[in-house]
Amino acid sequence: MTTYNILKLLVLTALLLGGNPHFAGAQSLAELLQIAVKNDPQLKAQMYEYQAALEKTAQVGVLPEPEFAMGVFLLPVETRVGPQRVRMSASQMLPWMGSLDAQKDAVNEQAKVKLQQVAVSQNQLLYNIKTLYYELYEMQKRVNILEENTAILQTFEQLALIKFEAGMSSMVNVIRTQMEMKKLQNDIASIKDKMAVKTIKINRHLYRNLTDEIVIPKELPTPQLPQLKENLIAAIAAENPSLQMLQMQQAAIEKRKTASAFSSKPTFGVGLEYAMVTKRNDMDVAKNGRDILMPKASVKIPLYKAKYQAQIKEQDYQLLAVQEKENYLQHQLLAALEQAYIEYEEAQKRIILYQEQIVLAKTGLDILVTDYSTAGKDFEDVLQMQEQIIAYKIAIVNALNDQWQIVAFVESLYMPGGEN
Repeated sequence: MTTYNILKLLVLTALLLGGNPHFAGAQSLAELLQIAVKNDPQLKAQMYEYQAALEKTAQVGVLPEPEFAMGVFLLPVETRVGPQRVRMSASQMLPWMGSLDAQKDAVNEQAKVKLQQVAVSQNQLLYNIKTLYYELYEMQKRVNILEENTAILQTFEQLALIKFEAGMSSMVNVIRTQMEMKKLQNDIASIKDKMAVKTIKINRHLYRNLTDEIVIPKELPTPQLPQLKENLIAAIAAENPSLQMLQMQQAAIEKRKTASAFSSKPTFGVGLEYAMVTKRNDMDVAKNGRDILMPKASVKIPLYKAKYQAQIKEQDYQLLAVQEKENYLQHQLLAALEQAYIEYEEAQKRIILYQEQIVLAKTGLDILVTDYSTAGKDFEDVLQMQEQIIAYKIAIVNALNDQWQIVAFVESLYMPGGEN
């Protein structure tokens, strides 16, 4: 991502967040991500560091300060045309042509690294929020499933009570159903406590009241990975924020190498010296009392170049180190991408399996309920089959959450924060 694109992203985000981030009502995931970007102090601090780095350009891209000097002769120096009373001089050092531009380029490239760090931190921040959001969604779906099961158990309770009153079943079946419902109520309460913890964590990332409600939609669209993995691999190589930062670091080192090379070049100086001479009173000579004006030129020759050569060699090693870091990170990202696709497909297979199992289990449950209604037998099997159906439904929700987490991770590999 270029510097322009990073700034454009941050500006657009700020414009989108012009209103009050603490409005009541439902908030989409995209809105929560925008609030996080606007409020996060780490991003603000890094943006200030970038702006501070830009100010260094004005510090290195100018000529050295000119030097002015003035001296008064306490004991005048006698010359043929009179005694010298005052001497003044001015000089300006001039670096090798192109040296100042090289220093400015080096500072600008280093500032770009600072700006890219903002994109890296923002990407990580939004990924963290996404994972918490999807976990909260998964918990809400589990609560819904358990509440649905509670309603079904209430129906079973009424059926068991009817069969008991008709003398076709034991009161134990009624008690067993009530025990199952109490267990579900406890499970629901436990999940809601965990949801409260997730809500606090999300609000902590948003830097707002920790108890602010996070409204989760009833349904999220099915998580999808891009089908063309090759396009995604190219996108990661071109757009991964961490890879881009390493590439910018390499560019900054190259610019510093260029600036270091100029350090071994001669530096020139020009100046002007003026001496005030008073007239001689003891005799009249030609040009009596004429002041002295002398142009000066100087050159500073760096004879001992070992330190400049060491600077360049140091930067060569730094460049090699960053290149190896880039190679390592690129390998790790591609390996993580391959693993993500495998885990996504594995989760999809689980979803299909559990959906098929639910169809079969519901058929079996219908048979068991019919048998119990007519003969008053196998009520425990009814409860077990219903419990198995609930387990499959929760397993599907867990697998969907795994897919959401995988999609969020893959998005973080090639998008500056991701989109939703």
